[in-house]
Amino acid sequence: MIRGSDGECLGGFAKNISMCSAYAAELWGVLKGLVYARRLDFKVIELHVHSEMVANVLTSNHKWSPFGRTLVVKIRHLLELEWDVVVHHSYREVNNVLTL
Repeated sequence: MIRGSDGECLGGFAKNISMCSAYAAELWGVLKGLVYARRLDFKVIELHVHSEMVANVLTSNHKWSPFGRTLVVKIRHLLELEWDVVVHHSYREVNNVLTL
């Protein structure tokens, strides 16, 4: 879900990713969310992810597992573009999104 600075819903997306791990699903969500935000021409992004592992992989300079490597490379490429993206780990229970 893409939300504005006041928490208002600006859009959302879905992707059929078949069977995969929660880690891979979170990476797919990050990738598609960033692509969508870029298309909307956002300049400042707060990216909230449920997986602490995903947050760590995206914010550290350490080597990461080869599992999901292609997705991580694509995400890091997007993070390096000219916009401000801050990655936060947010527990799923705290991240309440109202469905319409």
